[in-house]
Amino acid sequence: MKESVTSAGFQDVIDLAVIHLDRSIDTELSGLIKRSKKTIVVVETITNGALCNRLSRITRATDQFLGGLVCPTTLSQMRLLAMPVPILKHHPATSAFVEGVLECIERRMKSDIYVTVTGVQHQPDLSSIKRKGVIIVGIQYDGERRIKQLELEGDATTIRNKAVQAALMILKQWLSAKSPGG
Repeated sequence: MKESVTSAGFQDVIDLAVIHLDRSIDTELSGLIKRSKKTIVVVETITNGALCNRLSRITRATDQFLGGLVCPTTLSQMRLLAMPVPILKHHPATSAFVEGVLECIERRMKSDIYVTVTGVQHQPDLSSIKRKGVIIVGIQYDGERRIKQLELEGDATTIRNKAVQAALMILKQWLSAKSPGG
């Protein structure tokens, strides 16, 4: 006899898989951060503090995660990051904007690693309930920068969670590559 899986049951299975994936990445990243002995600072313009929250939990509030700034508006970017007007004129979903954010945070806070997540979410049209977001993750480590653009779909919460997950995965890849034997 075949078992039938209700859509609610199937959603539970998917939710558990996502939670397991998050915990797996968090556990691996926690070890990599500890072994690296590097400090991390974050700037978020689109993820509403979710990346800071995750990194705080991953590092268990050690001295390695120095904190972050949540700057969702142009005014907060000007005041908290001291971003010059020419940088602010760039669209937030461009590498030039991300470069500017990384430069500003480096001037404001001393750290070994800088991470930023920025971008835009497009409002859905009336025929679609899904949004599309262009997210850019920027990481600076040992003076070298990596910038990755992502196109994500889903509601606002899903896009935010995917952006945070992507930032953590990119950070994990880079720490793995830079670690001894990596």
